[in-house]
Amino acid sequence: AFKTPFLTFVVAFMVMCSGLSSASAAARAFSGDYLGEFTDAVPPTLIAILFVLALAAINLRGVAESVKANVVLTLVEVSGLAVILAIGAYAVFSGGGDPSRLTRI
Repeated sequence: AFKTPFLTFVVAFMVMCSGLSSASAAARAFSGDYLGEFTDAVPPTLIAILFVLALAAINLRGVAESVKANVVLTLVEVSGLAVILAIGAYAVFSGGGDPSRLTRI
C-alpha cells in the first residue's frame, strides 16, 4: 500500500490493535454498563468474554453469517438512535424541551 513493506506492516498492525482494543472495550462496556442493569449474578468480565467468543464464532462460521450479524447489530444501533431522536422531538414539540440551551457554551 505504501510501497514500503515495513510501513505497510506497521499500519496494518496498528489497525489490528485498534480493532482488538475497541472490540474489548465495547464488550466490557456492554457487559458492565448495559447488561449489569439487569443482572448482578454473572460477573461482567465473564459476559464480555462470552460476547467476544460469540462474535468470533459468527466470524469463523463465514462471511455471510458475519454480514447478517452486522446487519442485526446495525439495526439495533439505528433503532436506539431513533428512540433518542423520537424522545427529543417529543420533548421539543410538546413544549417540555428548551432548544435554546443548544446554543449556549
